[in-house]
Amino acid sequence: MKKKKILFIISDELFVRNYIDTGVYKFLEKIFNICLIANENINSKEKIKKIKSFKGFYKISEKEINDIANVTNQQIWKKINKSSTIRLKKKTLLQFNKFYESKLYNKNFNILVFFKKILAFIKDYIKFFYDTNIIFFYIRKFQEKKIQINSDLKKFIEKINADNILLPTTSQDATTYNIIKISHEKKSKNIILIDNWDNLSSKSGIFNNDLYYTVWGKQNQNFAKKIQNIEKKKVFIIGTPRYDKYFLLRNKKIKSHFDFKYILFLASSFRYTYETDILEILDNILENNKKFSNIKLIYRSHPWRPFTKVIDTSLYKNIILDPQINNEHTQKKFSTTFQPNLNYYPSLIKNAEFVISGPTSMIIECAIFYKKILLLNFDDKNSNLTPRKVCEQIEHFKNINMIEIIKKNNYLSKLEQDMEEILQKKIDKKILQRTDLQRKYFLYDDKFSYNQRLKKIINKI
Repeated sequence: MKKKKILFIISDELFVRNYIDTGVYKFLEKIFNICLIANENINSKEKIKKIKSFKGFYKISEKEINDIANVTNQQIWKKINKSSTIRLKKKTLLQFNKFYESKLYNKNFNILVFFKKILAFIKDYIKFFYDTNIIFFYIRKFQEKKIQINSDLKKFIEKINADNILLPTTSQDATTYNIIKISHEKKSKNIILIDNWDNLSSKSGIFNNDLYYTVWGKQNQNFAKKIQNIEKKKVFIIGTPRYDKYFLLRNKKIKSHFDFKYILFLASSFRYTYETDILEILDNILENNKKFSNIKLIYRSHPWRPFTKVIDTSLYKNIILDPQINNEHTQKKFSTTFQPNLNYYPSLIKNAEFVISGPTSMIIECAIFYKKILLLNFDDKNSNLTPRKVCEQIEHFKNINMIEIIKKNNYLSKLEQDMEEILQKKIDKKILQRTDLQRKYFLYDDKFSYNQRLKKIINKI
């Protein structure tokens, strides 16, 4: 029987980690007649070149990236009535008092920063008006028509002539835009691998029903229908490859990275002001509360941290910065191009006494390991985007506390009490079983690997 011919496209460094390093591509190589092309802008060129079925790098100009970004950004606002995430984006974008955030982490008020914040606000407001006002509708349509399908990508696709194209994506990028346009023209059965938890509820890649989509779980399948107008039969629940190893390790003993007991504190990528305050409170609790004697706190600053000021953890007696992100944190290398090593996290999570977390996707990772989670859910008077607003209004975080090992901390004044309760809480087999069922709504798994589930979907299509 003739093998199906597959073209796999790597558009970003993130997907090298999630689909090459995890063994997804190597698995597919054994089953299908598969070949690989990649964006020339990725960092891992030498690693990619070593793959036998690699066919070359394609180029996308900076102008093309910017033009497509303008089109896809406009498309987001069309979904505003379907997604509370997008409504919150609008609210935070257009709140005039957001320039006060220039003072956050900087008590010495800077008039220049203040002025720049006002100018940025004016710019954002004008752009939003242009993107959404009917007056500019035909200008936007004209701009979109001027965007040609990328010639490099088109040449590769025509030359390879695959039965299916597989494209991992965060949905809002130039490669995805091109593949969607090509799929519409060719009526080909291509598959978009939605890589992140929030992509379908917070972004728009100008999705359509010309393609097939794989998603994390039932929640995302619902988002595809409700927010992106994708037919249910076009969306397959599959999970994500980067957590496959977690499921294999969760019931095994893993050596700790540290020789002491610790609570893991996971910071969020959202721009609110709790980190310095919360770290000070936590340090005092660990220092003075006997129930937490001999327990430290590992602070995992978010690798894509939106703040420029670095928190100096040496000021605290009981708080240690997560060594994996030490360089990025201390040298202010906060960038979405930085991808932490997935092999590090199983031990970090599993060996924690419990987890304190802002709203972040690592909540799901902790749930895989059945780790008790204290989710910060308080309001912050200094910020326009508080933990509570994120939990209540960001679509993918809604109902996250249906996972019963998650306890919400609704008031900072109750943080110590909540920590004591979660430390003492016992987890029995029934809770573990219910946790698995509850987590599957957000992130699916079964007795098969991600690779096997993907193979089944490719063959079905």
